[in-house]
Amino acid sequence: MARRNRNRKMLQFCLEKKVNWKRNIYVPTTMLKPAQLKVRRSEILQRVNKHYQKKNQKDSTHIPSDSNTANSPADVMVQKGLIKKYRRSLRQAYINNEELRHKNQNLVTANKILQKRIERIRKQQARKEIESSDTEKESELTMMTPRSKTKNEMKNLELNRLLLENTKVRRTLIESRRKFLLTNTVLSELKD
Repeated sequence: MARRNRNRKMLQFCLEKKVNWKRNIYVPTTMLKPAQLKVRRSEILQRVNKHYQKKNQKDSTHIPSDSNTANSPADVMVQKGLIKKYRRSLRQAYINNEELRHKNQNLVTANKILQKRIERIRKQQARKEIESSDTEKESELTMMTPRSKTKNEMKNLELNRLLLENTKVRRTLIESRRKFLLTNTVLSELKD
């Protein structure tokens, strides 16, 4: 009982001392000059570093035990340190994985875009080759049916566009198409 009272009094004394120190001596950081603030921060940083050095030394010490108990306090402390390192490495690996996934997606989309460009260029080159060679055109015209020939002639003259735009000229255009078709059929019959 006497010991409890004495401990209680000591605790109260320490708390009062701390409160008085805060009241009388402690100056808030907002009231300090920049140079004094820098000094205080460096002192606090040194204290914190010393504390963590002591803590890490306690964590890393391994006490060999004669008993077969796996959960001794020293072993648990070491395991906690290892778990933190493991979690940290897992977190870093996850971040790296996400970055690589985003890069991969960007590269896949860029690849698709380039493939489409290549296809377009190939198609354009094929069209240019077909248009440039007159012999191929002539061979195509000979192989075409009369109806497809008239369709090509109408396209070349751009009469289809006029047919859609002007309703007044529609009848004359339809008649001219029929005439083209008739002449092409007669020509194909004569060639055969």
